[in-house]
Amino acid sequence: MMNSVRILALAVMATGLASCSFVFGQPTLDQPHQPIDMKTYTVSAPSGAGWKVQKDLAKGLLVFHQDPPKPTISVVRYGLPGSAQTLDEDHIAGTIFDNEERILRERGASRSYVPSGFTRDHVVVSGKALYVMRYSVAQSGLQVPISPLVMKYAMYLYLPTHRDGHRDAYAFLIGAVAQMGSAVFTPDLAEINSVISTFETR
Repeated sequence: MMNSVRILALAVMATGLASCSFVFGQPTLDQPHQPIDMKTYTVSAPSGAGWKVQKDLAKGLLVFHQDPPKPTISVVRYGLPGSAQTLDEDHIAGTIFDNEERILRERGASRSYVPSGFTRDHVVVSGKALYVMRYSVAQSGLQVPISPLVMKYAMYLYLPTHRDGHRDAYAFLIGAVAQMGSAVFTPDLAEINSVISTFETR
């Protein structure tokens, strides 16, 4: 049962983060408070113990997870082309969110999940100005006691400038169970704030 929930969370994240197929190594148990070096950035695991870590250094993707209903949290780098370096940040964020929403809807139709309730906003976390897109995903075709399964997601976008003047986009995505069968949860999507606060570019 827990595997089905985790697979949905990771599948939607892989769709919603740069629309890539990521190749992970075996998960390792995080050492609390130890920064993780991802070449272009460093970041620490979420608060609390027991987080497993999977990473793809080549694509700059990092995933933290525990058994549901604990959330799954990921960080990924979007490389911006030269043509985007001088664009307005609102335009860049809007383009990325438009693309992610479109792909989630298209792939959801073929993979039996339905994304809905998309909203967008601006927030500040630990002094970092971020764009955020929130949405829900309902999975169909599951059996009792998992069905209905509803996940809540929030995708944060950060557009820092590196020391050499080059700008990239970094996405922070958190997904957690809101409903699983007859059990209803209140996901604490603010758990991602501890990850965002430790994030630093290289």
